[in-house]
Amino acid sequence: MDHVEARGLLEAPQRPVNTPDNALCLGGVGAGSWFALFHDESMGKFQYRIQRFGPGGDKECDGFFYLDNEIIDMNKPYQFTYLSHCAMCTIMQTGKKFVLEAIYYPAE
Repeated sequence: MDHVEARGLLEAPQRPVNTPDNALCLGGVGAGSWFALFHDESMGKFQYRIQRFGPGGDKECDGFFYLDNEIIDMNKPYQFTYLSHCAMCTIMQTGKKFVLEAIYYPAE
């Protein structure tokens, strides 16, 4: 099992089958959530897509987030940490904290 940033949870539970392969668990009181980070050439330089899934794999939010003048290296390990939710997500990478703010949620 993967290590998980957690408050009360030491190991990530088994990944629900309907979450992306790159989803990382952020534990919490109870069960926590799974977060997946995406970035590709079609997005702006500082724009990322983040999906959040509940413990059972139900999608709780899926939106575009902006990182002010910073770039996350998608080829290096990172982890979601607190405070992360559908309006703001915090990511740690190589000792640096990145705070991403929601821009918008595409229509389903």
